Amino acid sequence: MIAWEGRLYPHLSLITLMAALEGQITAPMVKVSSGGIKSIRIGSTAIPVDANGAMLVNYKGGPFTYPLISAADVLEDSNTLDKLKNKVVFLGTSASGLMDIRVSPLAEVFPGVEVNATVADNILNKDFIARPDWVPGLEFVAIVLWGIITTVLIGWAGAWLTLPVTLVLGGGAWAGGYFALKNYHLWISPFFPLLVLGGNFGFLTLFKFWFSERKKKFYRSAFSRYVSKAVVDQISDAPETMSLEGEEKQMSIMFTDIRSFTTISESLSPTQVTNLLHDYFTPVTRSIIKNKGTLDKFIGDAVMCFWNAPLDVEGHPGLAVQTGFEMLDALGELNKSFIHKYGITIDIGIGIHTGTCRVGNMGSMDLFDYTLIGDNVNLTSRLEGLTKFYGVKMIVSDALRAQVPDDFYFQELDQVRVKGKTEPVGIFTVYTKDENGEDTASLAEELSTYEGGLALYKERDFKKGREIFSDLVDRYPDTKVHRIYLERCAYFMDTPPDADWDGVFVHKTK
Repeated sequence: MIAWEGRLYPHLSLITLMAALEGQITAPMVKVSSGGIKSIRIGSTAIPVDANGAMLVNYKGGPFTYPLISAADVLEDSNTLDKLKNKVVFLGTSASGLMDIRVSPLAEVFPGVEVNATVADNILNKDFIARPDWVPGLEFVAIVLWGIITTVLIGWAGAWLTLPVTLVLGGGAWAGGYFALKNYHLWISPFFPLLVLGGNFGFLTLFKFWFSERKKKFYRSAFSRYVSKAVVDQISDAPETMSLEGEEKQMSIMFTDIRSFTTISESLSPTQVTNLLHDYFTPVTRSIIKNKGTLDKFIGDAVMCFWNAPLDVEGHPGLAVQTGFEMLDALGELNKSFIHKYGITIDIGIGIHTGTCRVGNMGSMDLFDYTLIGDNVNLTSRLEGLTKFYGVKMIVSDALRAQVPDDFYFQELDQVRVKGKTEPVGIFTVYTKDENGEDTASLAEELSTYEGGLALYKERDFKKGREIFSDLVDRYPDTKVHRIYLERCAYFMDTPPDADWDGVFVHKTK
């Protein structure tokens, strides 16, 4: 039906049927309510229409589904008229230039006259596409339900579940609409549910991505000054990996400590001590991070760090030693400013060891640190404590020495059994090879002579060993380890060791 100036006029298809079937069908009965046209009935046939009187066309196929007879054939051949007897005939155009071309769901170019024929066919055969009043409610429920499902899934599940479920829901909307149309001639539009489903999925996915990036930025901002970038990346990219259980793996561990820090603290104000530690920790931390290490913690004036976790680090024993030398180089520069700022200089000891530890988040369920534990951690701390005894800056274990290429000079200091341990450990100090000329030659000659004296000591030839170490003390009076072995040789000459003596020195203090 078409409304014009307050009156309703039948559609061309309907009025054509009324004319063709005069006497066989009654005039249409139109029921109108405040919301518009409610229904149209012709006899016993109810035509489903919307409030504007529009009807959904049930197309039977593409263009020219109905028999097409050219007007020229009718004019030229009178027999053609016999084909039109007792038929409902629509006269129209099919040429696009005559502006009676429509677009249908089945074709972009569809003769307008054939649309009228299709409507008449639908009415004659009661072959309608219906859209009952309850359909919009069903579509609304689908919109709300699928919106809730996608919101919950995107909020709580990963993309591995969200995307497949969204595709299934979208496919279900299309398949359900197709099934209802094909089998029951019901028009249940999947458009708005699909629009909401796709829009909700896209919006919430983008929001989740934005929130995730914001969260990662927060993690990086909050933790990057306290732990290595590798740990921050792992926490921000995969928070679920933050398990308290951890893992066992081979690590290189370092402890550093400022010597006589108690005395230094007594000579400075609390503010000066704080500033001094800040000045010292800054280059030390940068060196650790630069060489792929993980800063574990500051323990007063001490620093604990490690390599090979959370990410595997190739050549981590060598990187740990390199970090130690960079710390000592930085300390040399720092002391130039410390003497002016605080009136003092500082010295440090460094202990490095390679061994198996358990690394992970240790602590309670609420508060924990990414750290490592194990016997090898305690041993590393003991090695740092021995630096003062042997008068060296850095001590490394034989386990680390075995994994470092010949990029450094290693001087064996002793075979020791530290306090609290039963197994002996070989300990070494380290020198760089980047020196040149006379210094390098002098160091190589000193180490060669020292190794000869140490071999005599281990062979119990304390007399010859004392002669060598006595000569070394005269030539290098500031090297404490020469004096240590000179005193030991003299002692064992007077008090020979037991027959089962293995050359291991037992340290009874930390």
